[in-house]
Amino acid sequence: MKADLQFNAWAKVYGTMCLAGLGLALPANAQTASAPRADLIFVDEEAQPKGGTDAFFRHVRENLRYPETARTANAKGTVFVQFVVQADGSLTDIKVVRGIGHGCDEEAVRLVQTSPGWVPAKYQGKAVVTEISLPIRFAPQAQ
Repeated sequence: MKADLQFNAWAKVYGTMCLAGLGLALPANAQTASAPRADLIFVDEEAQPKGGTDAFFRHVRENLRYPETARTANAKGTVFVQFVVQADGSLTDIKVVRGIGHGCDEEAVRLVQTSPGWVPAKYQGKAVVTEISLPIRFAPQAQ
């Protein structure tokens, strides 16, 4: 089945907030909507899947099981999954923050749970815990 993944992830480094696509971070107590740019700091390395994003996308393509209830309902859309990348690269606290139902939410969580580990983000040479939000798009494959 087809899953169109977009790796427009954002991450929250505990103690700082990291905008993963930009490699920038804000102090955790800053109001993100009104924080001055002078408060931005750069994260040395962003969290990423082991083997890179291509390996993660391949895992999703090869393992996605489009739910039968979603197929019957012709359900499609994007499920946003949030999870924590620990300093050792393991994933915890996997949850759906915006779903589409019909079994797609559970399938998105399963795909993240069964994915290979991640390489943690690094700040000043040290691995840091990050929170990632990842959109996974579900669309029925044309028969």
